[in-house]
Amino acid sequence: MSSELQTDLVGGLGAGGNTGIDKIAETIKTTITTARKPANDLPPFLTTIEHKFRPGLSAITLTSNIVTRLGEAGIETGTLADGSEPQITKVVRICVEEIIKEIQLNMKIMIEIPPGVTTGQAGPVPVLSTLPIQGGGVAL
Repeated sequence: MSSELQTDLVGGLGAGGNTGIDKIAETIKTTITTARKPANDLPPFLTTIEHKFRPGLSAITLTSNIVTRLGEAGIETGTLADGSEPQITKVVRICVEEIIKEIQLNMKIMIEIPPGVTTGQAGPVPVLSTLPIQGGGVAL
């Protein structure tokens, strides 16, 4: 390998001294350490009960809540003089719709089945444990 090509690939400081790769590695490390840590899993009992009280995702409700709070940031959200909605409201709606679509299409979930006998399309299924199992589902 020519010394010019080696200098371009490895960097001017030689092996182990590539400042470009070091900067990238440091940036990735900083991003990972400062990123918000994932939420802890709920105990199985709470997971089993909690889902019954949730209404499901609503792009309309979420957009409405965000647009209502934009005033706290000093952003005008009232109807324009010509009766149309402001651009910021449209942007919020599009963002919310895309976030919910991403959740519904790509989210992974943990399933809790309460102990006892559960019936489904396959008939009665005895459930002996409340240990979480990995499974698939659809966010609604």
